[in-house]
Amino acid sequence: MNSEKERLSFATFYSPREDAVIGPWPCFITDETPPQFKSIKVNQYFKDFFSRKLDGKSYRDAMRIKHPN
Repeated sequence: MNSEKERLSFATFYSPREDAVIGPWPCFITDETPPQFKSIKVNQYFKDFFSRKLDGKSYRDAMRIKHPN
C-alpha cells in the first residue's frame, strides 16, 4: 500500500456469461459510498468497448458516473 497515491483495483473474469451484469456489488452501495461506475451487461460492455472510437479517454472514463460535488 502506498499512502501517497490512490489505488485502483479492477476485477477481471475469464469467460463471463454474456447476460451477466458487471458493476459494483450492491452491499457496497450506500448514500455515503455511491457507485463510481455504471452497471452494464457483459455483452453490451464488449460491444461498446470494441466499437468505440479512440478519443483520448479510456473506456473506464466513459463508464464513470459523475456525481455532483
